[in-house]
Amino acid sequence: MKKILLLCVVSLFAFAGQGQRSKKDLVVQNQQPVIDASVCDRNPETNTIVKKIIEARRGGDKETYEKLIQEWKSLLPVSEDNGLKEIEIKSEQTPMFRWGNDVTIYSGDVNYNSWAILFDTDDEAISVDHYKGDTLRAVVVTPDSQIHVYQSNDNGETWTNIINWAAPWDCYEPEIINDPSGRWYHVFYRTSTNNGDIRVLTDSINGEWFGVWVENTADTVRNYTVCSDRAQWGGSYFLYCAYHRGLGGTGLDQINFTRSYNWSQSWETPVAIQGSGSGFPDLTYGYSNGYLYETYWAQVTAGNYYVNTRRSSDYGDTWFGSVSVYYNVYRPMGPQIAAAHNDSGIAYVVYSRKYSNTYPDDDYGLYYSITTDSGATWSAPDYVSDYWYKDEILPSIAIYDAPDYDVPYLSFIIADSNLVNPSIISTYYSGGWATPTDTFNDHFPAFTRPVQTWEAEGIPALAYVGENGVNVYYDSWSHSGGDVAEQNAKLPSEKLLGQNRPNPFTNSTRIEYFVPTNGKVSLKVYNSLGQEVVKLVDEYKNAGTYSITLNREDLTKGALPSGVYFLRLQVNKLTATRKVVVR
Repeated sequence: MKKILLLCVVSLFAFAGQGQRSKKDLVVQNQQPVIDASVCDRNPETNTIVKKIIEARRGGDKETYEKLIQEWKSLLPVSEDNGLKEIEIKSEQTPMFRWGNDVTIYSGDVNYNSWAILFDTDDEAISVDHYKGDTLRAVVVTPDSQIHVYQSNDNGETWTNIINWAAPWDCYEPEIINDPSGRWYHVFYRTSTNNGDIRVLTDSINGEWFGVWVENTADTVRNYTVCSDRAQWGGSYFLYCAYHRGLGGTGLDQINFTRSYNWSQSWETPVAIQGSGSGFPDLTYGYSNGYLYETYWAQVTAGNYYVNTRRSSDYGDTWFGSVSVYYNVYRPMGPQIAAAHNDSGIAYVVYSRKYSNTYPDDDYGLYYSITTDSGATWSAPDYVSDYWYKDEILPSIAIYDAPDYDVPYLSFIIADSNLVNPSIISTYYSGGWATPTDTFNDHFPAFTRPVQTWEAEGIPALAYVGENGVNVYYDSWSHSGGDVAEQNAKLPSEKLLGQNRPNPFTNSTRIEYFVPTNGKVSLKVYNSLGQEVVKLVDEYKNAGTYSITLNREDLTKGALPSGVYFLRLQVNKLTATRKVVVR
C-alpha cells in the first residue's frame, strides 16, 4: 500500500510559521477521500537542536532549555506569526452559568457501548479541546469505523469537518490534544483489534499526518487516559498515557503508564504503576514543575472497592504511594481528576458511588475530595450535590489548561431513578461548589460522559452525545445564537445599566450597572458627536452588580461642559446606553 510522505519533528515546529488554514483549504481537504488510518505509520529523524531541547526538558534544566529554545527560534523562517508568541491569560473567573442554544457538531450515530453504564463504566464517545486563541477541535468515532475531526474557528459558533480517517477496526474512546499554538493536534483512540490497542494519529497545519501505536500488545485494554504538560512547557510539551490492563478482574488488573517526548512520534515501553485489581484511570498534569496526578478505581478483593490517587513529581519517572479517598462495599464509577495550573498544589477528584448494589434502584451520589499539598493528603469525601432519589453519574471535571488557572468546572448527568429522563448539570468550585445549574440542553443526552471543555480562555463549555447515541452537540455559557442566554430570553438594557442619579446633575452622579456573566466590561461617556469623553471602566469583572461615581471635574481634568452625553456599557456581547445630562 502506498506510504504517505511525512514530516520530521523540525517540520512539525515549522508548521507554526504557515498560518491558519483558510476556509477554502478546509473545504478542499474535506472533499478528499477518507484516509485509511492503518497506513499512516512513520519513523522520522529528529533534528539535533530538538534532541538537545528534549534532553534539557527531560532533565528539568530550564536554563539550558530556554537557551536552546531561543537558538531554535532563530533558525525558524521569519514570519508574521510563528505560533510561539505569548498570549496574555487572564485570571480565572467564576461566571454565572447562562447556557445557550446547542450547536450541532456532528449529525449521525456515535460509537459507544450503551450497556457500559450498567457496569459503572462508559466508553467516552467524543472529545473536545481548546488551547489559546479561538480554535476548538472535536473528535467523534462512528459505528462505521471512521474517526471524524471537526474544527471551529469562532469559539464554537460553527463547526467544519476537516478530516475523516477510516480504520480497519472498531474505534472507541477518542481523545484529542491540541498543540499549544492550535496549529496541529493528536487524536487518540482505543481499537477493537488485539484486545483493545491504543493508537494516536497526529495531524499538522499542512494537512499531513502520521500514526503510531501507543499500546500494541496482546494485553486487554479496558480503558485509557491521556494528557500533556503544555500548560508549563508550551511547544515542547510531553504526552502521557495511562491505561487499564485487564488481567482477570478482582485483585489482578493493573494500570500501565507510558510517555512520548517527541510529539507522539514514538512512545516509551509501558511500565506497570499500579496492580492489585486497579483500573479505569484518569490522568492530569498540574503546573507544579513536573507533577502528574492520577486517580483510579481498585478492587483488591471481592466486595471491597477503592478510589485512589497517586502523584509523580518528576514527569512520571517515579511515583509516590497511593492515597485512598474512598472505600466501601458499594462500587464507584471510574473517578475523574483535575489539577490547578498555578503552583498552588490544588487538585480535585470527583466520582459517583452507589448507595446499594441493587439495580436499577441503586441511587448514585456524586462525591469529591480536594488536595492542597500536591496530592500528599486529601480531604474526606463530601457531596458535590445531593439530589435525593436522583442518579448523579458520569462526571467530567476540567481546569483551563494554562498557567494561573485553578477553578474547576464540572458537568455531570442527572437522571431519575432507574436511569430515565437524563439531563446535564454544571457547577464550579470556589471555596465550595456553586449551586448546580441545569444547562438547559436542547436535547436529552446519552448515557456517556459529557465533555467539560472551554470555548475561550477561562470560559466553560461542554459537548455531549444526544439520546440513543445520535448526534453530538456543543453548548457554552456564553452561547445564545445571538447575544442572550436561552434561560434569559432577553436581558433588557435597563437591567444592565441603570439610569444615573441624579440626572441631570451638576457636580457628581451615581451609576449602577449589572454584569450578568464574568468577562470584559467597558463603561464610557460619549458626547453628542459620538466622541469618547471619559473611560470609567475597562477591565475584566466577576458577575455581579456594581456602582461608580461620575465626578464632573475629577474624571475629566477640567469641568465637563453642560450638555447632553451618552453613557455606554458593554459586557461581552451585551450593550446598553443611557442619556446623561450635565447642567
